[in-house]
Amino acid sequence: MRRRVLSIVLTAALCCTTASAGQQARPSGAAPEPQNPTFRLQVEVVEIDVRVTDVKGNFVRNLTKDDFQIFEDGKEQTVTTFSLMDTPIEPSSQPVARSSPIEPDVQSNERRVDGRAYVMLMDDLNTHPDRTARTKNAARRFIERHLGANDLMAIVFTQANAPTQEFTSNKRLLLSAVDTFVGQEIPERTLPQPTGPAIAGFSTAPDAPAFTAAGGMEATGGGNAVMSALSRVAAWLDGITVRKKAVILVSDGFTYDSTMLADDIRPSGQIGRTNVNIYALDMRGPGAVQTATDQLTLITENAGGFVVMDNNDIGRGFDRIVAENSIYYRMAYYPVHPRDGKFHAIDVRVKRNDVKVGARRGYTAPKGDAPTTPVTTAARASSPTLEALNSPTALSDLRMRVVATPFRAAAQASVVVGIELVGGDLPLAAGGPVEISYLAVDAKGDEHGLRTDRLTMNFEAAMRTRAEQSGVRVLELMDLPPGRYRLHVAAHNPVSNRSGSLIHDLEVPEFGKTSFAVSGVALISKFGAAMVTAHADEQIRSMLPGPPSATRTFSQDDEISVFAEVYDDDAAPPHQVEIVTTVRSPDGDVVFESAEEHESSDLRGARGAYRHTTRIPLWTFKPGNYSLSLEARTSRDANLEVARHVPFTVTAAEPAR
Repeated sequence: MRRRVLSIVLTAALCCTTASAGQQARPSGAAPEPQNPTFRLQVEVVEIDVRVTDVKGNFVRNLTKDDFQIFEDGKEQTVTTFSLMDTPIEPSSQPVARSSPIEPDVQSNERRVDGRAYVMLMDDLNTHPDRTARTKNAARRFIERHLGANDLMAIVFTQANAPTQEFTSNKRLLLSAVDTFVGQEIPERTLPQPTGPAIAGFSTAPDAPAFTAAGGMEATGGGNAVMSALSRVAAWLDGITVRKKAVILVSDGFTYDSTMLADDIRPSGQIGRTNVNIYALDMRGPGAVQTATDQLTLITENAGGFVVMDNNDIGRGFDRIVAENSIYYRMAYYPVHPRDGKFHAIDVRVKRNDVKVGARRGYTAPKGDAPTTPVTTAARASSPTLEALNSPTALSDLRMRVVATPFRAAAQASVVVGIELVGGDLPLAAGGPVEISYLAVDAKGDEHGLRTDRLTMNFEAAMRTRAEQSGVRVLELMDLPPGRYRLHVAAHNPVSNRSGSLIHDLEVPEFGKTSFAVSGVALISKFGAAMVTAHADEQIRSMLPGPPSATRTFSQDDEISVFAEVYDDDAAPPHQVEIVTTVRSPDGDVVFESAEEHESSDLRGARGAYRHTTRIPLWTFKPGNYSLSLEARTSRDANLEVARHVPFTVTAAEPAR
């Protein structure tokens, strides 16, 4: 093996953002408690998002709790939680010298109040096939230009019974789901108008055709399917806490059974009673207009939204959607009858006459016992852990970071799962337990590797101090076949009754179907070694040279080691393999490079893997964001190259005390 190393000192100052608060690369005391408000997972309070605007439509920022009144069924309620929510829009970082973003390999729930949660409902049943491309382009535009790095989105098609893409911040996955959209509307078919009052001024005569907002003739079945999908999506979003929630309905317009109209958009209807805003994107193109009686207008205005037309001003409409879901007042109160199963009207008022108030207009309380959760097979898990495990978005009352690194195994892949818990959220002083559950869910919804561990935080004094400062690590090994997964991880602290959860998108490569491949990349930090490992699968100790770090923010005086395996065909004729580790600045400058060359004879028939380790001292790095690339090339095929990319951040070293 031959190795060459090039380390370049970056001389130019870098203007870069640092990683999110709470990620600490070096022990420096217990993690500070975030100041953002938190809301409980269980529906024991009624939460209301309120947007107040002046006569010009500008948001009114200077209101206090005393300026508001909330009435339930005509009786004034006591507001228990009040906050001005001003959610930043984090730009997606574009890694240097690459045409597509590098996706983070670590998932964290450390920020308690994050971005927005959107569901884009793409109405394939009522979109003309000729407008398929326009519809996909509009959806792609919103995702590429208006979806923040701190936002989540799910993609749903009207015709499907389940999300085409569940909640993720991964734009590649979202765009891939959008690209499968195909308009399904059958044009020019004349069917009877549904019974009931006229819609948009059309005739109710038995032989009158049913028109969509786009002007085509179609059955009401497609429109009814949209309303059913909207009801399901709104109810699904309504169960999510913390994030601002909105539905973006992308459609040509539609007609549906008019008897459903009042039921669905009035406060007691399936849609009107949720704390979800609904917006629409009219895809008929330039020249089309929305009237006050069109279905898209009626639905959105009654659900706190508006219609964006597919014209030259579409960008401004998207900006307005984002703005309305970025700054608002959030308040909550405890209902008098929390589980009576009845509808309760809500009226939010502001003690000023010169403003307009937008808020949910009611809710239907749950009835009886809490419903069962989708994941119920974790028999050893407690109810709070199961509840957190089933949350569709991250819960942050118990903060954690998770990294999942796949390696080739005999039949499947062995995925090293590293879970790091923030020490300040654990019952260290009480020496109490923490319960952790995790599982992987594949594209078909099948569960894999479900496991629950109970860890006792009864550490001796020195170890407890380390745990308080740097956190507690759990290392597990999960065997998975190739494919896409959503890794669900949940933890519960019964001493404080706090739970945390997150969902990590994971792709397991088909290592067995290629003669040249690379594993995931594990980063091992010198300072990360100080973290207490409460549990580790014994097999991991033989796989890795040290405990993998789930932190991607490192101090300048830290040192990281990069570990990966490159898999080669040991039966091929003699050849050479070059493995190169490169670190680039945001400007594309190479600030570190290490290369090593292997002879195929080095394999000696053992696993067919080259074990690659590179140490990277960070003292030469300026504070900022970087991208690490590990690339492998073989002399037996000049066109055969495999690579992995990992983003990370370097922060200034703390002054010596």
